[in-house]
Amino acid sequence: MRNLWILAGLTLTLTTACRGADTTQTDIPKPVHMMILADLSTPEEQAYAAQFTDGFTKKARRFETISLDSFSDETTEVHYSGVSSSQVVEEFLVTRLGDDVIPSTDKALLAAAQRVSDYAHDLDGKERLIAVLLTEGTKNKETIDALTTIVETLPSDGSTTVYIAGVSSKYVSSITPVFHTMPANARVIGQFKSDLKTLLRSLH
Repeated sequence: MRNLWILAGLTLTLTTACRGADTTQTDIPKPVHMMILADLSTPEEQAYAAQFTDGFTKKARRFETISLDSFSDETTEVHYSGVSSSQVVEEFLVTRLGDDVIPSTDKALLAAAQRVSDYAHDLDGKERLIAVLLTEGTKNKETIDALTTIVETLPSDGSTTVYIAGVSSKYVSSITPVFHTMPANARVIGQFKSDLKTLLRSLH
C-alpha cells in the first residue's frame, strides 16, 4: 500500500495498490537510516530548518546512521554522515543553522533528490531510509519535470520514505503532483506549526 499525504492546513490521503507487494513477515526490524537535506537560502528556510532540527534532536538515537546536508549553489554539501546521535544533530544546529543564508538554485533541489535516490538504491531494500528535504519548494516547470524523473527512480519496495517539508503554500500545488507516481511513501508538508509537529511524530 502506498500513501501520499499532503499536510498544509488540509490533509488529503491518496491510496494506490502496491504491485507485487511482499507479504513476507519478519521478526527482525530493518535498520533505519536518516537523511536531512536543508535548503538554507532564505531566513525563513533557515528558521524552519532550525525548528525541525531542534525537535528532531531527541529522536536522533533511534536511527542507525544520519546524513546532514545543506543545499549549496547548484549542489548539496554533506556536513556529517555517520552514526546517528543527539550530539551530532545539536552540533549541526549550532554550527550550521546559525550562519548566514547559503544561496542555492533549483539545481540544488534536484541534486538533493538524486542523492536520496542513490542512497536508497545503495541500501538495496535490505534496510529502511527516511529522507527529509527541508525547502520552500519551486514552481519552475523545468525543475518540476526533472524532479519527477528523479522521483520515479526511487525503489518501489516500500523501504524508502521521503518528506518534503516546509513547502510554501504558493508551491504546494506544483510540488505535490511530482509524488503522485512515486514508487515509495511520500509526504508533502506545509509550514504550519501543526504540520511540523505531525512530521516529527511520524519519524521513527
